[in-house]
Amino acid sequence: MRSSTYRDYQSKRKLRRSSRKRIILVIGSIVLSLLACALHVRGYDPDPNESASGPVVGIDLGTKNSRIAIQRDGRVDIIPNEHGDLMTPSYAAFLGDGERVVGVDSKSRTITDPLNTIHDMKRIIGLLPTDPNAQKSLKNFVFKWISRVGRALVEIVSPRSPKDFTLERILATILSLLKESAERYLDESVSQAVIAVPVWFNDAQREAMREAGRIAGLHVRGLINKPTAAALAYGLDSEKLSDEHFFVVYDLGGGAFDVTVVEQDSGVFEVLAAGGDTHLGGDYFDNRIIDLLVPRWNVLHPLLDVTNDKTTRARLHDAVEAAKRLLSEPGITSAAIRIPEFKDGTDFSTVLTRAEFNAVNEDLFQRTLEILSSVINDSTLERSTVEDIILIGGSTRIPRIRELLQDYFPGKPLRTQLDPLEAVVMGAAKMAAIFMGEEDELVGNFDINPLSLGIDASGFMIPFVIRNTIIPTKRSKMFTTVKDNQRSVTIRVLEGERAKASENYYLGEFTLPGIIPYPRGVPQIEVTFQIDQNGVLNVTAADNTMGQTVSAEFFTQLSRSSYEKVERMLEEAEMYLEQDRDLRTRMEASWDLESNTGGIIPSPKAPSTIVDIHEEL
Repeated sequence: MRSSTYRDYQSKRKLRRSSRKRIILVIGSIVLSLLACALHVRGYDPDPNESASGPVVGIDLGTKNSRIAIQRDGRVDIIPNEHGDLMTPSYAAFLGDGERVVGVDSKSRTITDPLNTIHDMKRIIGLLPTDPNAQKSLKNFVFKWISRVGRALVEIVSPRSPKDFTLERILATILSLLKESAERYLDESVSQAVIAVPVWFNDAQREAMREAGRIAGLHVRGLINKPTAAALAYGLDSEKLSDEHFFVVYDLGGGAFDVTVVEQDSGVFEVLAAGGDTHLGGDYFDNRIIDLLVPRWNVLHPLLDVTNDKTTRARLHDAVEAAKRLLSEPGITSAAIRIPEFKDGTDFSTVLTRAEFNAVNEDLFQRTLEILSSVINDSTLERSTVEDIILIGGSTRIPRIRELLQDYFPGKPLRTQLDPLEAVVMGAAKMAAIFMGEEDELVGNFDINPLSLGIDASGFMIPFVIRNTIIPTKRSKMFTTVKDNQRSVTIRVLEGERAKASENYYLGEFTLPGIIPYPRGVPQIEVTFQIDQNGVLNVTAADNTMGQTVSAEFFTQLSRSSYEKVERMLEEAEMYLEQDRDLRTRMEASWDLESNTGGIIPSPKAPSTIVDIHEEL
């Protein structure tokens, strides 16, 4: 039985959806406005290619492998590379003569020339070298990198001409190869694309991805979040879904885990909640197996210790990855691992069982369920209301993963009709088809902000946009001065869930000057938070007495905050829940009017206003 609170919640949601559907049906011509919501992009470049004709392809630029596809006549074709494969390794190798090889021909060089074979660039693109997530990845790379002007550059060790490359240029080589494959397949020039990106990419990473596209000669018409792409793919290829259809997109790839709760209603996809872990996936399962097998080798060959031999570990990684794939096949419970001349001419030979693989990774598997539970709780849904589970990412082929998900959602189908490695690129191709006029079905998608956004009012956090609010949105509140004859106010913008301003994340500030020197409490200052469909926050402060307005635009991480940041804030908020609740109840009665010469406090003279922009379209 669903609780009365849940029924009330659903009733309100149904009213909102009914209103939205009427608007969508009446104003079907404004496809581009809704497309921006679906693509979750930062905006379009003023590029002459914007209005260019020709094919628009969908690209899934993966950490380990990449794919490219196009939709024509309602059918999505995944485009093969020059070797006939539908999947191209995201690797680039730089040779001693200054030449380079990309894709299939370069992956094997991680063993023969690891210093000059570059991969996993998507993990760190757009991040500062000092970023904790970048540091986690950089310390595991065999190839060399340097920090210059706040950027991580890959250093190519070539006897003829050592060079440094930006991460964007390296990813561009992979995009160029995909572009060439599409041109060969379509027999025409390809200059436009929609690229799928992880939901946790921040603005800098998204812009870096666009730059990689530009270097490759591609005008990136939009960036689509991977869970959204998967949802679109299943909206295209699965049976017609009913109203109030809730499903989970469970994305477990090679390097990261994402989970998203989505509602589908008559072709409109609404993201209810999202979460994940940027360092959880197939690579980490492989590393556990490597850590299991290296001691086996060292015991048998104590004089050939490979514990700190990165080149040898790279060879072992390839063998372990192949064994993992074999163990994911039905009926296969063991896999032989053999590596000729593993170390100093000595062969490596062992057997890995599925039971061993599951045992050493069980805590990581369980970690995905913990994140899944947290996201479902954030969506305000009950687990029983989830009707479908869409699996994307190669690691969802692991039998133990599917077993755990089936137990977690008893009696619910796991959506596996589409290849989990291909669903994302199919969704990106569907979105690309809309730009070509190929797909005329109206598709809408609404993203959310994972942490509350607000301002510092005399030391307290006043939230405007509560966490998990659907964007785009607009919120306004009235404030007043805290000092007699106060001539300016400072608006400090915060992100977080704590009652005290100092315990939230600081995003920036600006000042509204020229206030008439009235007694405190008299001036009426309207502060407005507006988040557009691209996730960009604009904060406006207006002195209603003088008619003066000052605004600031924040190109911060905002709705694309890292999961580590979100999780840390939510853990702290839960830890201090009672303390913060007590603090908030005493907040209005205890404003320190002498504490901040440039501060403001909420005004009791006017109510707040809330506008859900997506319902005004």
